[in-house]
Amino acid sequence: MASTAKPRRSPPCGLRIQPAEIAHRVRALHRRISADLSALNASASFLDRLRTTGRLDTDLAHRHGAVGPVGRASGVDLDDRVWRPYDGYPDLAPIIVPTSTVTDALARLRVREAEVTQSAELFGEAADRLTDIEPVFGVRAPAVDGTHLGVAESAAGEVLHSVTIRDGRVVRCFARSASFHDLVLLHNAFHGDVFTDLGFIEASFGLSYAGVAM
Repeated sequence: MASTAKPRRSPPCGLRIQPAEIAHRVRALHRRISADLSALNASASFLDRLRTTGRLDTDLAHRHGAVGPVGRASGVDLDDRVWRPYDGYPDLAPIIVPTSTVTDALARLRVREAEVTQSAELFGEAADRLTDIEPVFGVRAPAVDGTHLGVAESAAGEVLHSVTIRDGRVVRCFARSASFHDLVLLHNAFHGDVFTDLGFIEASFGLSYAGVAM
């Protein structure tokens, strides 16, 4: 006998997770991260490995225009969400860029701690707003000939994309990741540190070697 049940239709990809569920998952993730950070901050031996380790001079960071936590931990307050607000950022709570002039690996950890908390709050606020409106997941844009520059703030810092369009086709695309920009500073962060500090300094920079392979 043929079934009379109606086939189940999968929802559109963009609607599979509702904004409220996204906010719930992000807040749960933030609680787990906070617990891990509390454990690390209770370890004197761990903090001693970061304190005064891998210092990046503030003047050098400014002259290079260091981005992301690497720059902010050395006093550079660059953040495209503040200086060039885009997408929904102007509608959200003002972003407070966490900075430090301590310049060591511990300062970079402190900057990231503040940014994790702020990002979780922004996620929650954005999700709460999306529950009251019909979200738009894609907007068509005309392919206008010329060279165009896109800027966004990633977890590691500013990301640039340059795209050249000719006759409606992309003929050149160049991406400059935060890793590509900041990795050159890694060798400047050694000031009498021992070899075993390398892993801590490298991790505190939080950069991706894949992001440098252009």
